[in-house]
Amino acid sequence: MPQHTSAQSFSYSKMCVSGEEASGIHIHKLWQLVFVARGAGERETGGTVSPFCEGELFLIPPDMPHGWRFLPCKGVGGEKTCLICVNFPQGLFSRLAAVFPEFGYMPEMFGDRSKAWTFRKTVSLAVGRIMASMANEGGSMRAASVGAKPASGWDYKPQGERGGQMPGD
Repeated sequence: MPQHTSAQSFSYSKMCVSGEEASGIHIHKLWQLVFVARGAGERETGGTVSPFCEGELFLIPPDMPHGWRFLPCKGVGGEKTCLICVNFPQGLFSRLAAVFPEFGYMPEMFGDRSKAWTFRKTVSLAVGRIMASMANEGGSMRAASVGAKPASGWDYKPQGERGGQMPGD
């Protein structure tokens, strides 16, 4: 896993692994938005283990212990499980809200750092398309892409202290 520091404004990474690998429990000082572009497995966030599958989107708060265990992908060619991650600093929501009134709801919405969030399927797929397209963009274009969806308001459900899957639309 790439290491990220709180001094960075944001970073983008794509991690593709073969089945039955694991990332191990780790933490980041940054928020981590993770889209499952392909594959499935189990994720552990804050001590709770839950399954994940292709098309899901998660928001993991700073300093939350988390890890990934990947399952072999079904199909021809031994496809790998791929996660796309955008990491951003702890104060981003407040800074955005101070400059753009459209982001005013975000500091309160994501203020509880004891929970990871799982987004509804429609939001997951829309944001996932944006994140996947970022692979071909430069740094400034990625920054614009990151701001595109939150401006319209994200539909989310907090995972809760005990974890678990949230229903899709």
